[in-house]
Amino acid sequence: MRKAFNICISIFAAFCLTLCPYASSDGEVSVNTDANFPAVSAASACIIECDSGDVIYEKNSNKTMAMASTTKIMTAIVAIENAPMKKIITVSSEAVGIEGSSIYLCENERLTTEELLYALMLESANDAACALAIEIGGSVEGFVDMMNDKASSLGLRNTHFTNPHGLSDTEHYSTAQDLATLMAYCMKNETFAKITSTKKFSLDGSDDSYSRLLVNHNRLLGTYDGITGGKTGYTKNAGRCLVTACERNGVTLCAVTLNAPDDWNDHKSMYSYGFTLYKRVVLESAGQFEYTAPVCGGDKESITAHTRENTSAVIRINGCDLRRVVYMRRFYYPEIEDGDIIGYVNYFNGDLIIASSAIYAGYSIGEAIDDRGFFEKLKDLIN
Repeated sequence: MRKAFNICISIFAAFCLTLCPYASSDGEVSVNTDANFPAVSAASACIIECDSGDVIYEKNSNKTMAMASTTKIMTAIVAIENAPMKKIITVSSEAVGIEGSSIYLCENERLTTEELLYALMLESANDAACALAIEIGGSVEGFVDMMNDKASSLGLRNTHFTNPHGLSDTEHYSTAQDLATLMAYCMKNETFAKITSTKKFSLDGSDDSYSRLLVNHNRLLGTYDGITGGKTGYTKNAGRCLVTACERNGVTLCAVTLNAPDDWNDHKSMYSYGFTLYKRVVLESAGQFEYTAPVCGGDKESITAHTRENTSAVIRINGCDLRRVVYMRRFYYPEIEDGDIIGYVNYFNGDLIIASSAIYAGYSIGEAIDDRGFFEKLKDLIN
């Protein structure tokens, strides 16, 4: 048997490493000191790069604070992940007449989950939040448990919910960094992304006797380059709260401000700064490299394989440590079909995996056919 060998390729690209801005973890006052970053009005602020979760800028980003209606980001994703969009929900009497922003739902009114989500995210309707909670969680309390379970699963260690709408409660709080992490997660959900990016939505009554026009409160949507969604919030206790997402040239950032008198301009300033630091690059083009490994007992002595898709990732422009590691077996046995996945490539920035790509067989390999006679085979064994 020919000697098997191990193919494992690592390519290193060295750059000058620039550390991400420091983010406090103890809730104490902390402010990013980058002189190039403009001041923000917010008591607490954070902007992250969504693929890596890197904190680009922060100000008191781990201080627990009231979050007002930005709560509804969690309400929406829990509803989306636990109920069909076309499910008909009959509005409970408990969801009628809720304090604060509302679309004035009526008892026994029938709407779909999707319609209530548009009311929740565009008009910030507290009654829609309660209607969803009661239907999906069995009660408001049951749904709040689901919200807290989701927060725990996402690693939001400084977040706790007591209601689905964000009205003030001393045990209802989050942090700018937790909300940025949550928004980055939610924007990967197609339904959530579609709803939060919608400027206007017409909500027709079940008997076609009336229509509600829902208008998104996010003023940056459609007026600032790249904004793809977000959620506003305000209570007297929380002040002005804002969570947004913005995408440019394949780079997505999420920004959060809590208790920010000038929140719209705060977000513009954070995005103007953040997008100067990151870019999306092609790590490997489809078929750019070929990988070869020996085959034992096949009708060919080796198999050649390659990737089939362009692989890209977001990297920090002035600081990264890139390497590519190929994982394949020492040798392969037939049968192998053209297009079978026989390995993969991981792309690292330092110790962090930033992308992965499958390696596909370039052709089929069947078993070797040996039509020699018995004595010819015996002769080969003796020799």
